Amino acid sequence: MLFQEAGFQDDHHFELPHFSYDGAANLEFRKKFYGVLTASRVESHDAKAYLSEGRESLLGPHKSLLQSYYSFEDGSSLLILNVHAINFRENQRYSKELERFLHLLKEHKGPMILAGDFNSWNQKRMDKLLKITQELSLRSVTFEKTGKVKSFMGKELDFVFYRELELVEAEVIDDHKLSDHHPLFVRFKRKI
Repeated sequence: MLFQEAGFQDDHHFELPHFSYDGAANLEFRKKFYGVLTASRVESHDAKAYLSEGRESLLGPHKSLLQSYYSFEDGSSLLILNVHAINFRENQRYSKELERFLHLLKEHKGPMILAGDFNSWNQKRMDKLLKITQELSLRSVTFEKTGKVKSFMGKELDFVFYRELELVEAEVIDDHKLSDHHPLFVRFKRKI
């Protein structure tokens, strides 16, 4: 499970039994931390948290992203990059942040998932996002028949990209009270 605006505190545990977690906080407010969180029934063998180089607006917080690796029985690994992309900045800063995704991911050989809130609300941002995903040989999950993905100014904001996995199921869950974004449910299986 990938969350982009998870709230967590040192003295409270995220309540999902039998899951392990990796997190990357980008904001502290009233002794509570917020950021991206990746939860899995399998413990990651490595995780790295990153902050965006730019800030949201002049004095706003950085955005966070989280790179987690999960091992398969044969020793290969799945890389997941959980993204909450920069929003209230010019297209040039957005483009630079997406180039960083490419830098973080390009050395990985094998299955990969790149997912989250990409704040891709104009054509230049969409073009850059599609260019980066093409360079990484990633495919986009489509949710055409299952509900509406969060959008702004006619552009979708939330995406799940993948490679070397078989897409089994994809659904937008629009009957919830969790967030202003609709949860995306995607199930993959490993290609063998």
